[in-house]
Amino acid sequence: MKKSCRTIAIEVGMQNGGLASALAVQLGKASTMGLAPAICSPLMNITGAALAIWWRKKS
Repeated sequence: MKKSCRTIAIEVGMQNGGLASALAVQLGKASTMGLAPAICSPLMNITGAALAIWWRKKS
């Protein structure tokens, strides 16, 4: 059960980053709306991968 919860948490985070980028492109067309997803998405991918590696080694 714990592994499923961890997997879902990482997957939802990844999808939220992609959704934020898509919404910024569709709605904004302004550089300020795309700035947050442009910074947040790579950081989310890096920290998500690091967390997954850490959880794998911990278990």
